[in-house]
Amino acid sequence: CHDDDVRKEVAWPYELPLMKVVDFQGRHVGYGAALEAMLSRFEEAGGILITGARLARISQATPRQQSSAVKVPLQPVWRLGFADGRDVTSAMVLLNLPRPALKRVEGAEQAFGKERWAALSCNLREFPGTLKEGATTTKVYAVYEDAWWVSRLGILRGLRENLTTAPPVSIHYHDGEVLCSDGSGPDIGGSLSWRPPRDVAGPLRQQCKGVLQVFYRHAQSCPAQFPDCMAYWGDLHRNNASDPVTVAHSSDPYGQTLTHAIHAKLLQMHAVDFKAANISSTDIAAIAPPKEVLFSVWYHEGTLPSRDQGLLTGPQDLIYNDHAAGLPEACGEADGGGPLQPEAWEERALGLGSWASEGRPGQGLHVVNNDFAVTKA
Repeated sequence: CHDDDVRKEVAWPYELPLMKVVDFQGRHVGYGAALEAMLSRFEEAGGILITGARLARISQATPRQQSSAVKVPLQPVWRLGFADGRDVTSAMVLLNLPRPALKRVEGAEQAFGKERWAALSCNLREFPGTLKEGATTTKVYAVYEDAWWVSRLGILRGLRENLTTAPPVSIHYHDGEVLCSDGSGPDIGGSLSWRPPRDVAGPLRQQCKGVLQVFYRHAQSCPAQFPDCMAYWGDLHRNNASDPVTVAHSSDPYGQTLTHAIHAKLLQMHAVDFKAANISSTDIAAIAPPKEVLFSVWYHEGTLPSRDQGLLTGPQDLIYNDHAAGLPEACGEADGGGPLQPEAWEERALGLGSWASEGRPGQGLHVVNNDFAVTKA
């Protein structure tokens, strides 16, 4: 699904059109669908998935003996030690671990070698302009049985913010999935046909349900009236200190307080729209609050709370603003000396290009994670 308009809403870093993963009916399926497809192919090829196994240590295994007639050096074999006591060996290892989790793996620094470890440890974050990084990356979604911003107001995309009072709100209308009845009425089984609102003519969008992205920020500043706007969500009670996601239900006391506060703020922010649509105060008061609010708070390296194990952290890709000068010395030196360029840093960190060659430190060890991508400010 391709949406060219979204890049007009946020100046940076969304320079390319938005791409969404959808099914053949245009329904949002999310990143999980891609992971499931890759896992299916992995298992079809004979791979075995083991969950709940935390990587605790990594080291180079003792090479197999070879006859004197063999002239090709053996590729390193890596031993992976898991917290449950299990050991696995492999000549090729792909680690999808964020930087804080990778640093907690015993022996990782020695396995990757000095140069690659410097690259992997580099967390340069040179944001453009006045942007600065908050302590968290936060997303908040409100789940409504009545997606009133579509059914009553016809709003499908755009941005809207009010960060001056609690709860802070930063809406991206395009993000959450909304479904509308197409007006055809119940089928023979009594069920309605639900379709994406863009596939339903405006006058027929009378019955809609869905999700509104209430907040999504990580690198923007808070206003002077509410300088701790990011901390509001981070200070909420989380079900698990190491799990970013918490779902608050309107049916329980805690969730009821939160869902009603968010709902009241959203209605207030759309007061002008309701008036323009000639919607009465009685009808507005009849709109039910969201049945659930899902908030995700990802901390990152340097801000992790004491009880957060750092297994699911906010992305901290390398962001640079001066390509010609190269990266800071702490990120590593180029092979021939001098500043390391971003492209060379990426190859070194991921173990690609010349760093996949025989004799290079950490040969056969690769990483793939948002923390090890590179972006120009």
